[in-house]
Amino acid sequence: MKELGLTESLAKQISFCQDNPYYKCGIFISSLDKKEYIANSLKLVLDERENYKIKETKSQMIIEFNNCSNIKVIPISDSARGCRFNGIIIDNEIPKTIIDNIILGTLIHKALAYSKTFEECEIPSEKVYITSIRVLKPDELNFIKTQIIFKKLKKEYKEIKNMCITEYESYFKKDEFDKPVVDKINNGNRILIYEIMGIPKNNIEYYTEFIARAKEMYLNIKGEGTCLGDVFKNDINVHLKIDTNIYDRYEVFFENGLMIVTLYEIECEPPKFTEINEQ
Repeated sequence: MKELGLTESLAKQISFCQDNPYYKCGIFISSLDKKEYIANSLKLVLDERENYKIKETKSQMIIEFNNCSNIKVIPISDSARGCRFNGIIIDNEIPKTIIDNIILGTLIHKALAYSKTFEECEIPSEKVYITSIRVLKPDELNFIKTQIIFKKLKKEYKEIKNMCITEYESYFKKDEFDKPVVDKINNGNRILIYEIMGIPKNNIEYYTEFIARAKEMYLNIKGEGTCLGDVFKNDINVHLKIDTNIYDRYEVFFENGLMIVTLYEIECEPPKFTEINEQ
């Protein structure tokens, strides 16, 4: 027998149940008052997404897994007659005579495999744990219930976070923000619209760059932002060549997660062109 904490003992037996079809575990408690402590401790250890059911009677509780394994909680006041287990957890307040003469007698040396044939299993003593199981005070019980709620909220947050990541990755690809979603000419002016979701306006800088040797003008736009910690990271890096024979001014403004860039056409007076009529 090994002396382990209750949480560690439960985690090991649950792992045996999940990995071995038809595995049977018995938890022997010294009094019925400790059943609620076991129930709450199991909820802390069990993964809520795992396929299992909890059945309770006045004196016993059974956790059934979808691979036909189960964990049974039994007070020593109940008869263990007919019970057979591959592994057991024993309350350290149970007298040694009862452990030796009754509880250890419920161990079996064979494990029923999923194929319903008998196979040699590990030595049963390797799956026998003795631990401290006590009756909780009201404030201790409330603390454990709070932990269960916190665990559930944490899992829900993780699921929502993963869902958001999946949705984000399905909508956006690397360098997606460097390309305008709209690029059109309106009354001679060129309008470009960029998505900047997740990038604060104050994180974006834009400036012109003139390359003398090539005699080319560029409008550069750079910025980055993160949200949900470092889960989402967006950036924009635009190097837009400007035809200065057509455009001489630009304007940038932000609205609803979009950055709108307008290049204004050069305003010039029309050339003199008059009609001469013969006299």
